[in-house]
Amino acid sequence: MKTIQLTIVGLLFSLFSYGQTDTIIRMVNGKNLSVFDNENTSIISSTDYYNEGSYENFTINIDSSQVLLLHLYDNCKYCKDTIITRNIEYLGRITNTVHYENVKSSSNVYYVDGTYIKRVIIRQPEISIN
Repeated sequence: MKTIQLTIVGLLFSLFSYGQTDTIIRMVNGKNLSVFDNENTSIISSTDYYNEGSYENFTINIDSSQVLLLHLYDNCKYCKDTIITRNIEYLGRITNTVHYENVKSSSNVYYVDGTYIKRVIIRQPEISIN
């Protein structure tokens, strides 16, 4: 009887864990895009363009089983220009509809569900001269 109960619990656990989503973590600050490991939140890769180069659009693809945690941090000590907002373009997964949103970027976190969105483009910022 105990074996049957443990088997049922194991099956339920495997069904629930199969449906779990993966989180991908990205941070945009100034001219830089950093990719984080979601287990210990360490940087895996970075463009390292803090004060060199020009601003560019950053494209992030999201699988249907993923959630994007997007941290816009344009108020960092390495950011030379004052960046208040960023335009974000969302491409819908089901309808392929594009949605645009102007969001605050000083130090804000946004979550994007891959069930509905398959690609996010963080557009070049609007620059305010200090």
